[in-house]
Amino acid sequence: MMKTIIPLSEYTQAHFLGSRYSARPLRDQLEAMLAEHREITIDFKGMSVTQSFIDEFVGVLILKNGESLLRQVVFKGCSLDIKEILKFVIGRRTEDYKQVHQH
Repeated sequence: MMKTIIPLSEYTQAHFLGSRYSARPLRDQLEAMLAEHREITIDFKGMSVTQSFIDEFVGVLILKNGESLLRQVVFKGCSLDIKEILKFVIGRRTEDYKQVHQH
């Protein structure tokens, strides 16, 4: 499996990603890489992000595909805040996905 690193610090000069709008092009890139069955490392080193950004970047993909896509994704360089946001968004969107796909 090909491995790819997405260093989020290369996508902004402010070292802050907060809006859903800023997450969409990154999510599109991530989704394309996942479709190629790559293993992706998302590097948060030196970054601050909001729950909205994480939900749009990762949560939307979980809602669409389920949490199994996370087998291809590694999160690194995460502060405690980012770990908590990831945990919350992944948990919430996994539950949402399960509710929609129960039948």
